[in-house]
Amino acid sequence: MEVENHLLYTKEHEWTLIEGDVAEESVALLLTIDYSNPTVLVDAAKAVYLHSPTLRSPMGLNLTSFADRANAEETAGRHPGEMLSWNQTKRLVQESHQKTREHEK
Repeated sequence: MEVENHLLYTKEHEWTLIEGDVAEESVALLLTIDYSNPTVLVDAAKAVYLHSPTLRSPMGLNLTSFADRANAEETAGRHPGEMLSWNQTKRLVQESHQKTREHEK
């Protein structure tokens, strides 16, 4: 999993500032913000993601995360796009990073 200058809480129960690739199995918990309620943190693996070209997001790649599918579908009604699971979202991000790396060569 690629990250850039983020704090991770590892399975060793410590906060670590990381940059670059991190073994996913070393991450104890990865949180994301619920787009519908930005003060709520959601387990990234349980969140529902919306990939919509009309909805710009701070996550980049026009991705937003939601605590539940109902709120994601409501937002998709205004910003059509594709609903993604955590695994699908990871693949999308990995493919995007790979294209960026290839372009930089």
